[in-house]
Amino acid sequence: MYFKSLTNFIALISITLQVIFGVVQQTEARARFTRDHHNLSRDENINKTAYYSNVNGALDRLIEMLYGDIEPKSVLFREPLYASHAGLDNALHYTNEWVVHIDGGDQEANRIAEKAGYVNLGQVKGFPDVYLMRKPDHPAGHKRSARELTSHLMSFSQVNWADQQFSKSRVKRDLDIMNLIKNFDIGNWFNKDEDWFGKPHFNPFATAFTDPLWDKQWYMQDTRTKASLPRLDLNVLPVFQLGYTGSGVNVVILDDGLEHTHSDLVKNYVPSISGDLNDNDDDPTPRYGTKPDNAHGTRCAGEVAMQANNSKCGVGIAYNAGIGGVRMLDGPVSDRIEGEALSFALKKVDIFSASWGPNDDGETVEGPGRLAQQAFLKGVTQGRNGLGIIYVWASGNGGAKDDTCACDGYASNVFTLSIGSASESGTFPWYGEKCPSTLAVTYSSGAYTDQKIATTDLNDQCTTSHTGTSASAPLAAGIVALVLEANPKLTWRDVQHLTVWTAQPGPLIDNPGWKMNDAGFQYNPRFGFGLMDAHGMVRTALNWTNVPAQRVCRIKPVPVEWKQINPLKPNIVEFQSDGCRGTENEINYIEHVQVFTTVHYTNRGALQIDLVSPKGTKTRLLFPRKNDVSPTGFENWPFTSAHTWGENPAGQWLFYLTDSTLDADNKGTFDSAELVIYGTKQAPQHALSGPRMYPLEYKKKSVMPFTAEKNDPQLRLRALVDNVQNWI
Repeated sequence: MYFKSLTNFIALISITLQVIFGVVQQTEARARFTRDHHNLSRDENINKTAYYSNVNGALDRLIEMLYGDIEPKSVLFREPLYASHAGLDNALHYTNEWVVHIDGGDQEANRIAEKAGYVNLGQVKGFPDVYLMRKPDHPAGHKRSARELTSHLMSFSQVNWADQQFSKSRVKRDLDIMNLIKNFDIGNWFNKDEDWFGKPHFNPFATAFTDPLWDKQWYMQDTRTKASLPRLDLNVLPVFQLGYTGSGVNVVILDDGLEHTHSDLVKNYVPSISGDLNDNDDDPTPRYGTKPDNAHGTRCAGEVAMQANNSKCGVGIAYNAGIGGVRMLDGPVSDRIEGEALSFALKKVDIFSASWGPNDDGETVEGPGRLAQQAFLKGVTQGRNGLGIIYVWASGNGGAKDDTCACDGYASNVFTLSIGSASESGTFPWYGEKCPSTLAVTYSSGAYTDQKIATTDLNDQCTTSHTGTSASAPLAAGIVALVLEANPKLTWRDVQHLTVWTAQPGPLIDNPGWKMNDAGFQYNPRFGFGLMDAHGMVRTALNWTNVPAQRVCRIKPVPVEWKQINPLKPNIVEFQSDGCRGTENEINYIEHVQVFTTVHYTNRGALQIDLVSPKGTKTRLLFPRKNDVSPTGFENWPFTSAHTWGENPAGQWLFYLTDSTLDADNKGTFDSAELVIYGTKQAPQHALSGPRMYPLEYKKKSVMPFTAEKNDPQLRLRALVDNVQNWI
């Protein structure tokens, strides 16, 4: 009885705060927007082609912005972006294969291979002048790298670089049922409003589909009756009513295979966008009889493209989309395998969906290798006739181990649409990872009693037990397929902007961590900008003006007088930014920001990193990780954030490096940092009328702007309410 009364008291306080702050919030955000963007004219914004075309020369331009004034081809000569964090620490074994960049064509490659004792296996698919060479007299699996062999290859004048391939540790981002039981949060279940799940009411779509699992697809049709509850679906049904079902859009699942003969997938299967990189053939059929089984890719594919009204399994989010699969996880995964997968069928693929990544163990720091990062770059500049492939990526399942997607260079990559999970009960799942690069979430599994995701399974079977962020990413890919059918002229960055502009915090607003940035966007390191809204995205996309060309502004820090990190206090680095004003890279509207950081520390997991924008928006770039006791630190690691989206970058940025343990025995050095801002000179067309306005049907509770003073009694009261709600 006491807890029920306390809950009612908290609800009363929340309502009062909403009245106080709700209107002020939107008014202040609109005023700030007008102040910072008053000089950006509508006519100037519309002239998108004045800077550079998204199609012609986009690769050259983006390479120049990211890597400096160099020849486009020579980007492959440079040290890889994640050179010190490309997976060597977790290498399963080194292979007897080398990837070698050679000038002079096939004839020269054959000559070098013969002279050095290699077999030239030909060019790596999708990478001109890059050759795969095998050393037959070297072990196919070895614990140590063969640096002397790499050096010998590099001694040839025609060789620009050579990388020995190694087997990377990769995890699929679904969950083990025993972990679900172990982490079942019974307290959260019984404290939830008794009417949260409600009772089924008349649903015009309840009998629209004959598929037997349709009534289990709770994330596509909210059947609860209580009007005060936030939405509990992805708002897909209104998109079907508009006639959009993913037709003409190709989605490829990068995974352990695809059972393309499955009766709920076969009609949507597209052979020309499918293949097997593990066995080097055209058939992505998974290998059967393994433990654990290779059902993961088939399950992800079903979420996107299960056929409707065929009395089998369920209904895909984009049930008329073309579906393909690339089998690449059922064997040794090297940089070459990832590079080929991420650039597979580049001229035909619209969306790649990946529900895997480096270890979610709370101690790994890893990003793409040389070819994988180059594949991302090629995909967003050359894919879809220059509009860019959309890479949808699962944010990770390491929450129970205090992992953060900030240490995953795939999920936190500026080229990916990073997607997390929310549970059926509208909460952050126990496996979820917090980081500032997540753009949005879709639904997935939560506590043991929460429903999971319905989809296809191996051997022409069905399942209602797909889980984790593995299940969230394909739902997002399906939504993006609907959006691209509605407007096929969208660029990869348009899709990111649409996601940020239409994501809904409302269904998740009772969770702690929501703040508002200076541009009026609500954000949360657990959920990004909110729950994906399929209808909102499609409706907005129909009248969308492509965003202006992206620019990249790089800023060096103000020199610091210290180098040794003091573990007993925050260590502060200052960046003074004018947004590169007056140059060709001038930015007045932020998309992503990155801080490339080199820090050496005796206990890497103790480090906490925060970034405060000139407008006062605080981002936690790195959460502490108790399992990460590595003494190596970070080597030019790009900490990525989207939390300042839409702000003006001019002014003082503050970078805080803190030892969360306050352990005086920890020691280390701060060696370098560079602030990199991605954005546009002109505000995008959709933002010219003012900041994002959140619809009342989603917004059930107000959110405090982060920039309020810490000693504000109302802010402190709100923080207390959030803490008590979280504790209960």
